[in-house]
Amino acid sequence: MKTPSLRRAVTIAAIAVAGIAIASVFGAWTTYDYGLDCTKCLHSRHVIVQRFLGVPFFRTTTQKPGRAEYAELFKRPCKHVLRRGGFGRSGPSLFGASIGCGITGEGAFVAPRLEAVRATYHLYGIYGDEALALETFRLIDEVFPPKSRRTSDFTANSTASSTLWYLRIYLDRVRSISEWQEVVECARDGFNREPKVSPWSPVQPTPPASP
Repeated sequence: MKTPSLRRAVTIAAIAVAGIAIASVFGAWTTYDYGLDCTKCLHSRHVIVQRFLGVPFFRTTTQKPGRAEYAELFKRPCKHVLRRGGFGRSGPSLFGASIGCGITGEGAFVAPRLEAVRATYHLYGIYGDEALALETFRLIDEVFPPKSRRTSDFTANSTASSTLWYLRIYLDRVRSISEWQEVVECARDGFNREPKVSPWSPVQPTPPASP
């Protein structure tokens, strides 16, 4: 025979379970996820947060290693500078699932640097020119340091972003070490002249022949 205290406990538990179930049906349980990217080695993390009534109760993180070339070039492990990028939000309910995704303001701000860094690693992997790769990374750091924050100076923000967007665009067209050097020289001059590089092509460049 159940005692009064046991019956109360069972009743309270049943009410709590029913309350959670009803709240979930009406969208109280949501999932929020976002990405973090290192602005130096491109190490990335994907964070998923489960929330109930807006309160986080479970979090998982998956990681993707950064470029091994970082340690090869700089002779030290990367001290990650992680910046938040894309995000997503979803929440099933009685009235259908609500889904949203996009990119954070910070993600849009650092995107030009990430793309220029990615293009530089790509060319280093093809041509193996350590000195030119380091020169390109120094240029990127001068124009847009890894920890840069958006400022009230719109012109400065715009100039840094546009320089690195152009750098990435022209690096994608590079088909030789001399063209790579040409792009870096033009970037240092703010692209006041157009680099003499190959037309864009979906065909990837090939490594130079061994001597």
